[in-house]
Amino acid sequence: MKPTPLSNRPGRGQRGVALIEALVALAVMGFGMLAVVGTIGTLRLNGDVSRQRSEALRIAQDQIEEWRGYSVLDTTADGRRMAYEDIVTEDSFTVSRANTTFTVRRWAREEADVAGTQRPQRKHVLVTVQWWDRVSDPDNPDDKPQEVRLSSMIAEADPALRAVGVAAPAGIWSRPAFGRSVTVPQGARQISEGRSVLVPPGQSGGDRVALVFNNLSGLMQRCVTPAQTTETVDEADLTVANCGSDFFLLMQGFIRFYLTPSATALTRANEMRVATDAPPVAPEVAVDRTEPLVGTDTCFVSKNGNVFEYYCVVYAFDGRGWSGSLRVDLPGFTIGGAAAEYRVCRFFPVTRIESGVSFQDSVNRNLLNQNLVITTGANTVPTNGCNLTNAAGPRVWHHQPPN
Repeated sequence: MKPTPLSNRPGRGQRGVALIEALVALAVMGFGMLAVVGTIGTLRLNGDVSRQRSEALRIAQDQIEEWRGYSVLDTTADGRRMAYEDIVTEDSFTVSRANTTFTVRRWAREEADVAGTQRPQRKHVLVTVQWWDRVSDPDNPDDKPQEVRLSSMIAEADPALRAVGVAAPAGIWSRPAFGRSVTVPQGARQISEGRSVLVPPGQSGGDRVALVFNNLSGLMQRCVTPAQTTETVDEADLTVANCGSDFFLLMQGFIRFYLTPSATALTRANEMRVATDAPPVAPEVAVDRTEPLVGTDTCFVSKNGNVFEYYCVVYAFDGRGWSGSLRVDLPGFTIGGAAAEYRVCRFFPVTRIESGVSFQDSVNRNLLNQNLVITTGANTVPTNGCNLTNAAGPRVWHHQPPN
């Protein structure tokens, strides 16, 4: 038998194919591993950025809430309590968290004045938090840092009144002091049927006006009583015949005089300590009401030392409120802006200023502690008799005249 040549034997031309297949498989697997490694790196970077962004957002929120949590309006001497006046633009500072360093900056801007309106009652605030992620280079001008921005507005409101409109949790019965509205004067004496009574000081003669308040709404009725003081009012006298059916709202405050030039400027914090000068004459107070167009108002003024307290009983129709302005007169003297005239300053905001008059619009509650200070046009402390200018803006407003 003739032997078969080696070149014709089966499998001779297929030697090394398994090795090539193994190399191809290894190359494919290598490319796949590279893709997996790249994906893992991207996921790790994105995870770091996401964690850092969450931390930056938390820092920005904390900074705004720190400002929003002010507990007083004016800056304190020891600086231990956050004040509304302290909400100002600050230099940047750093915080190290989440494998990076955050640069934090806070801006604050008071709302721009609008001609003919009251001083702004809120501030625009902005917090920025910047940081560099692991792939960005601070020295490369083409790279930019990561950034989170939060903006908000913070209103100026007396912290003592913040809880007035807060509803109690379900199942908890919460009542204000003495079980009545905070707009009922503390000097009012509680009587039956959820009411309180007050005889405003500054009255003389026989019968007196007694104010009977609804403890829940603060609305009041104006009654006539033979009693001379709040403590001696007899409830039997508070009948429909003596009180009528009309409703009124109260405007109350103190008037002080600051006539001697001093290096101390007026603020709400030092008002009672600084404004103690003797008055040239007892002031007279009235409400020039524009709405409603019916009804009558009554104001009482009493003196205690050099301080005057006024109570204005303003007609409020059926409780829907009133609009108008508070006017102070000094008999025999002129209220104005000249050096020889007297100027009235106020420590409370008003809704608007129109035709040289400060107006309260749609007042539907009692206005307590609407304090005034009377100074002279020649007194340059504070500037122009009223304005106190500091980093947070004026704290004393012109009232008569309003500029």
